[in-house]
Amino acid sequence: MGRTRVLLCGLAVSAALPLIGVAAPAQGTTRAPAGTAHVPVSAVQVQAGDVLEPAVTALGRRFAAKAGVSYSQRTRGALSLPAYRATEHGKHRLAPGPGIHASDTTTRFTWGDGDDGTQWYRVIIIGRDLYTQEAEGGKWAHSRETKGSGALWAQDLIDPLNPRFLRLISPDAEKTGTGTGDRYDGVRTTRYDGSVRVELLGVRGAGYYFGPGIEGSGGGRIDWKLWLGPDDLPRRFQAAITFDPPEHAVKPDVIRINVLYRDWGKPVRVQAPAARLVVESL
Repeated sequence: MGRTRVLLCGLAVSAALPLIGVAAPAQGTTRAPAGTAHVPVSAVQVQAGDVLEPAVTALGRRFAAKAGVSYSQRTRGALSLPAYRATEHGKHRLAPGPGIHASDTTTRFTWGDGDDGTQWYRVIIIGRDLYTQEAEGGKWAHSRETKGSGALWAQDLIDPLNPRFLRLISPDAEKTGTGTGDRYDGVRTTRYDGSVRVELLGVRGAGYYFGPGIEGSGGGRIDWKLWLGPDDLPRRFQAAITFDPPEHAVKPDVIRINVLYRDWGKPVRVQAPAARLVVESL
């Protein structure tokens, strides 16, 4: 099968990338390695006693309280293109649902060794209003996103702030002595590791996502590590997202992300840019 082309719209909510065409690998035949859970996404639900159930509960309280959290993230990979790196930092204001009501994120994206090009951009999202700035001090392009456009945070993202993702990986989560006690955000953490196969892997403006299998698309494996604080909230998350390779591929595409979370519960204020600096997107 051929590959499905996916457009990334350069919007940073989870693991955002610039506006480029990226191939989502077609369905492959790679088998899950020993010890890897294969969970049909349509059947994902939290069970009593699941290792990460306390984290799901703790996040639920934060969403209900419309809490704030800041984060920084590094992403690197290939996705059938020259190697790239992205550094990203920002803040979110959560919303019941769950969801993210507002965010303010800055990203620097570098191709190859840096000589191939670097792009800087900042994105502010308030509700469904998106403001994108592609040069410091420059104008902001405004658009209003519609449901399903792919730019907004959703409950299919590979994101430890996403309760549905935690439910996906919880059955396979194992507490590890290695790294237990590491300090992040000023608190001692406990690390959990796991690996899960999913029927569909993809990427859009809001980040990398999982889902049930559909014809013409492929799944893959998510190898992950999650550090939780004493309040069961995420403080660090690492993942290697491996797409099933298409037939005759030399090697699979792998995306690696590393995220740090801090300042849970501190007030987050996100403001729209001044009207004189905003232009409407065509």
